[in-house]
Amino acid sequence: MNHRFLEDEKWFTSFKQGNSTSFKLLFDSFNKQLCLKATDLMRDEQEAEDIVSDTFQKVWQSRATFNNARHIIGFLYRATHNACLNRLKHLQRKEISHQEISYLSGSENDLLHMMIETEILEKIYQGIEK
Repeated sequence: MNHRFLEDEKWFTSFKQGNSTSFKLLFDSFNKQLCLKATDLMRDEQEAEDIVSDTFQKVWQSRATFNNARHIIGFLYRATHNACLNRLKHLQRKEISHQEISYLSGSENDLLHMMIETEILEKIYQGIEK
């Protein structure tokens, strides 16, 4: 897609002032690329689209802070990348926690088995010490 509009100072000014048409032009120009990048990292298209959507919301909410169009584009790519990494870390921690809980919560039979085994080992050790 043609990104020449980014060089237009009028576009940048109208974007900073909250012009929705300027935002739509930005969105239409970069959404697909960002979704592809995020999908490549996330391996989940829906998750990637959600992350990119959140990133565009952040750009819109912070539009007054940008110094130029390159700053906006850099933010879009960096924020998308970082959000993907953060989400992956969160999912990884969640999976580890889930595994730990599953291990610790074991079934009642497992707990009973462990208790019996502990008692037997204790008696064996007591017998050895005599």
